[in-house]
Amino acid sequence: MKRELKFVAVGSVLFAFTAAVFSVIQNKYQGEAWYVPAGVTALGSLLITLLALVWQLRREVAEFHQLHDDRRQQIDRVLDEAKSSRESIHSEVSAVRNTVSALGDTISSEMEVARNLVELLSRDTQGVTRTRMSLSKRTDVVQKMGHRTLEEFHRIFRATTAGYTVYGEHQSLVAYSIFWQELARLQRSINKLHGGSDAHRLIARVTHSNDVELWMPDHHQIAQDLLDCQKNFADDGGRIVRLFVSPARQADEKYQHTIDQMAAYGVEARFLHYGLKYDYDFIWVSNAQHNIVLTWHSGQNGRGLSRCEVADRAEGNIRRMWRQFGKISEDKDGRFKSIPDSRRLSDLDVDS
Repeated sequence: MKRELKFVAVGSVLFAFTAAVFSVIQNKYQGEAWYVPAGVTALGSLLITLLALVWQLRREVAEFHQLHDDRRQQIDRVLDEAKSSRESIHSEVSAVRNTVSALGDTISSEMEVARNLVELLSRDTQGVTRTRMSLSKRTDVVQKMGHRTLEEFHRIFRATTAGYTVYGEHQSLVAYSIFWQELARLQRSINKLHGGSDAHRLIARVTHSNDVELWMPDHHQIAQDLLDCQKNFADDGGRIVRLFVSPARQADEKYQHTIDQMAAYGVEARFLHYGLKYDYDFIWVSNAQHNIVLTWHSGQNGRGLSRCEVADRAEGNIRRMWRQFGKISEDKDGRFKSIPDSRRLSDLDVDS
């Protein structure tokens, strides 16, 4: 309504002003040769007024279009913000669902471990009782043989303050296989919670100074199983760096074949010349939440295995050994490709 009144007012003023101007001209120059009749004067006033109104109308239309464009842009911004908010909400809801699902899997896994432990202890107690009762029915000689053998089997596995120890080569290799299977399971749980985050990914730093034939399926029955377990861990997102430590200056054919084979199973392997003797090899697996260490103790002359130990902490000696070996290897062959820069060891990591 205000816009229409504005047009009427402007038109009336222009028409009155134009008519007054022409009236003055008529009165002053009446009778002259170029005298303009009153009708033509009125028509001229009307045309000028219409032109002015058209010009004003065009301005109003331009302002209206500008206002419409501004409003449209505001609406588009509001719609974009609403869409972005909706996507963000969906993303957060999805993340919460994944976290809850992963936590549920973790809780279920922990409950399963607890149930298995209780069942194992119960079965073990019952089994020992039945065994002793059965042996008590045998002759004295067979009883003594049986009891001594039973004690020897119990000595194979020992709990420690940081984890457990397994004695004997065959038993140690079985424990080694289980070690990698559980690491693969842990990495899959981490993937559900954190995706492929380098900060949470498990990285295994490994030394090996024992007989390299352990990794040759043609020479060792369990070699293929051990390789497959590590491949599963790598396929699930874990990283493995293995240093074959030897007093030899160069890798011979066996070492080079094994190193090439490791690459096919997702393991970054290197040969490392190191002339000094050290007590044991290790696997140090870590991320932001976990430190898991398996140490190998070799048999005589560095062949075979006498025992392995598993612990849930990485002592300073393990960290210093890896820092030393890793520096020698990287100075010679460049940085490890499997270890992100954010996960490289600092002096603080080694001394902690």
